[in-house]
Amino acid sequence: MLSLRLWLLLVAWLAAASPQPAPAPALVPAPAPPAGFAIAPAYDEADDFSEGLAAVQQYGQEAGSGYRAGYIDRTGKLVLPLRYKTALPFKNGLAFVRLADDKGLQGIDKTGRVVLKEEFARAPDFTEGLAPVRQDKRHSEGKYGYLNASGAVVIPYQFSKAYGFSEGLAAVQLNGKWGYIDKTGKLVIAATLEEGSRFVGGLALCLQGDSDKLGFIDKTGKFVIAPEYAGAFSFAEGLSVVTVAVGNDFKAGCVDQTGKLVIPAVWNPVEPPYFSGGRLAVEQGGKCGYLDQTGKLVIAARYDAVERFSEGVAQVRQGDQIGFIDAAGQLVIPLQPLHRAQSSHEGLIVARPTLSGKCGYLRNPLYKPKP
Repeated sequence: MLSLRLWLLLVAWLAAASPQPAPAPALVPAPAPPAGFAIAPAYDEADDFSEGLAAVQQYGQEAGSGYRAGYIDRTGKLVLPLRYKTALPFKNGLAFVRLADDKGLQGIDKTGRVVLKEEFARAPDFTEGLAPVRQDKRHSEGKYGYLNASGAVVIPYQFSKAYGFSEGLAAVQLNGKWGYIDKTGKLVIAATLEEGSRFVGGLALCLQGDSDKLGFIDKTGKFVIAPEYAGAFSFAEGLSVVTVAVGNDFKAGCVDQTGKLVIPAVWNPVEPPYFSGGRLAVEQGGKCGYLDQTGKLVIAARYDAVERFSEGVAQVRQGDQIGFIDAAGQLVIPLQPLHRAQSSHEGLIVARPTLSGKCGYLRNPLYKPKP
């Protein structure tokens, strides 16, 4: 028999001669999210928050699975699982989702329960309780009518085109011309216009005749701001951006609701051309800044690109860096390398740090929830 000492030596030799498993790789801590992120970048795609929830997407790991979407809350918790092929924002407690590529869009509530089972090619956009839809909802073909929130057709299919309701009226097209209906479907402004739009502050932007000029009608259908502008946009914060020919160019100014030109047409507008937060983005000398409602340049034109204000902040870009300023022009989210960012919604801002990176949400430091 082997002595205990020889036995221990043999065991040690055999252990040394046997192949050993590779050491476990050292754990590398995940990089800290960029400064100011409330929800760390973790999603392949992400949408704006609406009614406390936001749709997010992840690319499936299984072959052919593609993207799957679900909904997160403001803490980043996944409250509706990644099971949808398409997931659209919530509006009035309802969101439209697609469960499979061969399915249409159906309406769910915030628990994920399907409450509108009928399938749609395009999601109905409910405003003031009604939504324009086409008769063949599955293929988005045929005449337009209007649904209520229960999915019942309450205004029959009869219109070639139709927009959503605003201030109790909706623009519809009949026999190639546009007019307006009320919520009973009654035509209250005759279909004589070349184009119509939504009412804002009692006025709607319209195109009359073959002149290609734009003006504004009131709810009787009368033009109260004459159709004389080459370009015009719906009112926001009491002003409408209008464009006029200046030599061989077009310049933008603003009219008030009486039609008075209160900001001279000397500016190059930046899309989207609406006042928001008391500011209008303009371009001057190849750079962008902001006017106030008197037409004064109150934030100097020093940025390569800018966006409209939302919830007190506006996105500005210099080179490959994006930041957010307040209405005084002060940076409240510092310029930092970001591939893209969106506007503030419910205090959170979708942002993607790099082209191939994930999406997360920046915190808007000026956001104050509505009581």
